[in-house]
Amino acid sequence: MFQMDDLKRDSLNDKIFRYVILNAHIKTDGFRGYTDLKEFVAKHTAKINPKEKGHIEHSWVHCAIGNLKRTISGIYHHVSETYLQNYLDEFIYKLNRRRAKCPFKNLLRACLV
Repeated sequence: MFQMDDLKRDSLNDKIFRYVILNAHIKTDGFRGYTDLKEFVAKHTAKINPKEKGHIEHSWVHCAIGNLKRTISGIYHHVSETYLQNYLDEFIYKLNRRRAKCPFKNLLRACLV
């Protein structure tokens, strides 16, 4: 997750070019800002869904965003724009390691590398 100033095509393309591997397969909704994705990745599938069915096709994305909102409003109560990227990084770190069997060992390993 990244803090974005805008969702213009050039801004999205810059982030995708920097952080997404070239042989990736990306699935998105029909947002116009994603039209150039096929130039940066191996496969891009865009599916336009009716508003009431968008949560079904991209359910994991909606779940993650909902959990992030709940975390911000429940734990932190307020997040300033200055530190938003830090909170996003922490959320993704925890999300990616939620099923770790030995979290302390993983944390220790990450600190030593």
